[in-house]
Amino acid sequence: MLARTPIEDILFDKETIISWLASKDPNEKYNYFDSKECAFANFLIVHGVEPNKFYNSQHNNGRRDCIPPGVWVEIVNADGPDCTYGKALNRAKELLK
Repeated sequence: MLARTPIEDILFDKETIISWLASKDPNEKYNYFDSKECAFANFLIVHGVEPNKFYNSQHNNGRRDCIPPGVWVEIVNADGPDCTYGKALNRAKELLK
């Protein structure tokens, strides 16, 4: 059996991000402000990483920060309450050209 790919190896991989977002229902909504219901948290879960453990490992001055790393903020943080996987996919395609 093959070992899981460490999340660090795929976290910012363009093809992995876009193909995962494309696999989701484009009209399905997620909650950016909930660290367990955010699109990034769902990406972590699908890839075998528990979101709270990920965020706890990202301590910054002893403070837990649930803001997704790097380009993920721009991909999953929509203006207003309209956070859908389809719109996140469009943002990812634009940002990861």
